[in-house]
Amino acid sequence: MSEIKKEFEEKGISASDLVRDFNMKQPNASAIINGTRKVGPKLAKKLNEKYAVDINILLYGRKADEMSQAEPLDNNNSTSELIHFLKKAVDDKDREIERIIADKDKIIERTEESMFLWKEKALNYEKKISADVGDLATKGQARPHVGRAGE
Repeated sequence: MSEIKKEFEEKGISASDLVRDFNMKQPNASAIINGTRKVGPKLAKKLNEKYAVDINILLYGRKADEMSQAEPLDNNNSTSELIHFLKKAVDDKDREIERIIADKDKIIERTEESMFLWKEKALNYEKKISADVGDLATKGQARPHVGRAGE
């Protein structure tokens, strides 16, 4: 069960409550309760104000004490604190994405180097085979080409 679903169940909040209190459609409300639809900052703040639902769980699916580098929020933060928190979280994710891209670039570089080496080996083998066939032909050991009937 997702942390979001647990949070709503602990507070006794149902999809019907979201439909009634926020004029949302039933499928959307159910998806939010089940944690299959993301909650944006504005709705997270409204849900927090109405039901005292943990903002961190709504936005990130985990409690503040489980957050990695971002500063935790409590349920009484102002909009500017929420914006600051979200910007910090985005910066943290940007750094993580930059690290992943750097790792990807290293992998691509190593793959290209490996492909170059394999291509070089293949060309060397091709030259060796051609030379071996040429040697056999000059020694008279090469088998003559046998074509199909009528060629």
